[in-house]
Amino acid sequence: ALPREEREKLQLEAVRINFARLRNRVPALKKLADRQGVDHIDRIEDVLPVCFDHRVLKNYPIQIIENRDFARLTQWLDKLTVHDLTKMDLSGLTTIEGWLERLDQFGMLVTYSSGTTGKLSFVPRSHDELGPWKFHFYSVNRACSGIDHWHERLPTFSPMYRGGYQTMMRMMTLLFFFALVSFMNAWLQGNFRLTAGQHPSGRVAEEADGAPGKKAGCSRTDTRLTFQQTLER
Repeated sequence: ALPREEREKLQLEAVRINFARLRNRVPALKKLADRQGVDHIDRIEDVLPVCFDHRVLKNYPIQIIENRDFARLTQWLDKLTVHDLTKMDLSGLTTIEGWLERLDQFGMLVTYSSGTTGKLSFVPRSHDELGPWKFHFYSVNRACSGIDHWHERLPTFSPMYRGGYQTMMRMMTLLFFFALVSFMNAWLQGNFRLTAGQHPSGRVAEEADGAPGKKAGCSRTDTRLTFQQTLER
């Protein structure tokens, strides 16, 4: 691990670079920085006056949601990102989920909060931030649980909806996608084997390598197969 002094120096440099790059490109940030008189970052404390609190992510008029005015909602969200959302096609939208799906197709990764304050907060990320978001998600979980999810895999049960654009549900869906991609990459590289599962009748499927070009042998009867990954960690 880096010594604290070196880590804080790198953190300050990252904040300084990002603020200089985004200050005048994100309208909401520019407005806040102008009001606070912050033009550059010299100390880590200098960034505090230009950090958004949760109200910034939900300061749209509630009538926009009630009237399903997705044009105005998009205009509001456009002030929170460097991506030009005015080019997005809004035709045919009738629901919030449809609007979020359209944003996803446009290259954004917008999620919403639980709405416990009475209004949904919309968090404007894009697919460009997917890698850092995953890294931070894993880091927070490691700090809370002591488990390093980059290397440790645990069975998980979540008594919630199967998917959606609520922030936690979206991340869980994306983590499943990451796992699926890793599994398929392993299959393409031939790094796992299909292992036969025992059928109630007592018949056992043949064992076959999961290498490209080979098929797992099995009988025409209802034989169960289980995946036994042998990936090196």
